Amino acid sequence: MNLLSVGVLLVIDCTGSMEVIHKYLSSSLSSIVSKFQDEGVPVQFSAIGFRDYPAKPETAFEIINFEEGISSLESWLSRVKAEGGGSNFGESSMSAIVHGIDSVTWPDVKRKVVALFTDDGPHVPDYKVESSLKT
Repeated sequence: MNLLSVGVLLVIDCTGSMEVIHKYLSSSLSSIVSKFQDEGVPVQFSAIGFRDYPAKPETAFEIINFEEGISSLESWLSRVKAEGGGSNFGESSMSAIVHGIDSVTWPDVKRKVVALFTDDGPHVPDYKVESSLKT
């Protein structure tokens, strides 16, 4: 294992208002990887796209695993549908973080990074996320 190696899980809101972020990430990912390479830091990316789990559990999550590579991730980002959300005050961002961390096959890296891209707060409770209120 390289002591500088990094695995990055992108947690990306795929609801209707996020289309511009998908396009930005798709067009910028190669440049981001190049910046890591220029610094001698091996980096690998994966992603979990999320929508509103309470509204439609069967389409809530889409996963691009680390071994699928950057081109697969860029391709997914360029074609992912930004849809749903917006009517129930929150998104399933915390659920996506937990589900993503549990579901991807992490590479043998020194550092693991989770980067969240969303424009709304989380549902609490939600899938795999208990309420923060204790009675």
